[in-house]
Amino acid sequence: MQATNNSQLATRDSQTHTRRGVLLVVASAALFGAMPILIKLAYREGLNTPTLLALRFSIAAVGMWLIWAYLHRRGERVALTLGMVLPLVAMGAIGYVGQSFAYFTALTTINASAAGLPLYTYPTLVVLLAWLFFRERLTAQKMLALALASIGALMVLGIFSQLLGIGGVSEGLGSLDSTGVAWALFSAIAYSAYIIAGARFAAGVNPIFASAVIIGAAAVVYVVWGAVSGQLSLALTPLGICWASAIAIVSTVLAITTFVAGLNIIGPSRTAIISTVEPTVTVALSALVLSEIISIEQVLGGALILSAVLVLQARRRSRTADDRRQTADDVS
Repeated sequence: MQATNNSQLATRDSQTHTRRGVLLVVASAALFGAMPILIKLAYREGLNTPTLLALRFSIAAVGMWLIWAYLHRRGERVALTLGMVLPLVAMGAIGYVGQSFAYFTALTTINASAAGLPLYTYPTLVVLLAWLFFRERLTAQKMLALALASIGALMVLGIFSQLLGIGGVSEGLGSLDSTGVAWALFSAIAYSAYIIAGARFAAGVNPIFASAVIIGAAAVVYVVWGAVSGQLSLALTPLGICWASAIAIVSTVLAITTFVAGLNIIGPSRTAIISTVEPTVTVALSALVLSEIISIEQVLGGALILSAVLVLQARRRSRTADDRRQTADDVS
């Protein structure tokens, strides 16, 4: 009987831990989803892309290192080794910078909907990479959740209505320039590699410290790039600084920290699938803040994405129930 009680307590703890991981990833997706709105508001204040990126990561790096300094004073410690720090630096300087640079470059030749089509292939890439490198099982429930999330993300982006020529997102797919599509695909590949690298190299590392290193590395790259290219501008309005700070704090510091923390708990595949909540948040905020119209297709797409999250949770509950039955059989 005592063994059964202990097993049930362990099961409840595991469920709570997993639920916390899911909530962290959902929160991260929501915070990232707010970023396009903040970017549009910042652009209205005259900020160019290199300046905005440099401000975003510089402010975020300062904030993250201040948080880590506070935690360090309270007793948090990290066993610093070159083998631990260098991969995190590479994640920021190569992975994060590569993904964002590729996506912004894609947007110079194709519009957001067309860029979003190849970008949101990343959940599929992550699931396949996790199976290839980490031998994560490709269960039927996981594949169902992946299908629901992927279709939902495409619906939120208005892809199907645009392809059928029945309206959707205001600008449509536009001209599918092959170079732009290639950059968008590279962005998806870079983001997938970033998630897989995070599962491998950020696992077991304090998420605040890991995020501080990653953001700091990206900040250095963007500041140097902006300075060398001569595109950094100091002609900033007070409101522009406010929007850039919001991007740095809300959609970078908080978003990355919750992402890394959730990734460490639930793994890369589930993290990638749940992250498809992001475009739903973006569309909803676009309607609320920018008065953009939401189509029925986008509402249904958001519902599919949320159902994918529920499918993943149902898989966990089913497995836990099986574990409880197995424990009862063992005790009897």
